[in-house]
Amino acid sequence: MQQRIIVLETLLESYQNESDTIEKYISLQQKRLHQLRQEKEKVDQEFSKTQGKTNRVFYYRVIEGLTQEKTAEKLGMSSRQIQRIEKNYKKVIK
Repeated sequence: MQQRIIVLETLLESYQNESDTIEKYISLQQKRLHQLRQEKEKVDQEFSKTQGKTNRVFYYRVIEGLTQEKTAEKLGMSSRQIQRIEKNYKKVIK
């Protein structure tokens, strides 16, 4: 009987430690989610300042993570045009 109590106490302590670890992990994930929401809000604000081709370039380059070449190909533009547009919207973002 005493051994069962010891085993149960050990299991209870182990579960409590796991529970604490999970709660810490959840807390960290909630903080990260809050940070991501703030970043998204900033990107949305900046995106709303742009228009037309600039919106599409911003979307493909920043949101989709495409290269200048792939963005140019998708939009039927040259890489140089993409560079110019990026230069302009980077001024707005700063």
